[in-house]
Amino acid sequence: MIREGKDEDIEKLIPLAIKMHETSIYKNLELDLQVVRDYAKQFIKDDWKYFRVCVGEDKIPSAFFMGFITKYFFNNQILGCEENLFTNEKNPFAGIRLTKDFEAWCKKRGAVEVNFSVTHSGKPNEQYHKFMKRMGYKEIGAIFKKGI
Repeated sequence: MIREGKDEDIEKLIPLAIKMHETSIYKNLELDLQVVRDYAKQFIKDDWKYFRVCVGEDKIPSAFFMGFITKYFFNNQILGCEENLFTNEKNPFAGIRLTKDFEAWCKKRGAVEVNFSVTHSGKPNEQYHKFMKRMGYKEIGAIFKKGI
């Protein structure tokens, strides 16, 4: 079941956030869990921000999705942006359900496009690419990173 994220979900999602950090291109940077908690709270009850969780029969969130809508800098059209999507892999359809729900949420708010950025592992991820293509997305651009 997909539902709005709540304050009490944040602590339950901390293990997923830790795993997400460990498998991302940011794994060599410090992880401050209080910053994660405070950041997640900003997504609750904000009309421009999306925070939903996928909850199983055990009532424990098995996946979360955070995103937002914004206007393009060159016109007044609306763009949906994925911020974080992560699953515990126990529910293989959670990512699909959350992505479709996010798309519907964006469309309801007038978005004309949705963008995803991939920061998982920093290496090409064939499974993720197949997932995104099945969902109708095209690969555009790249993430460049340099430590300074």
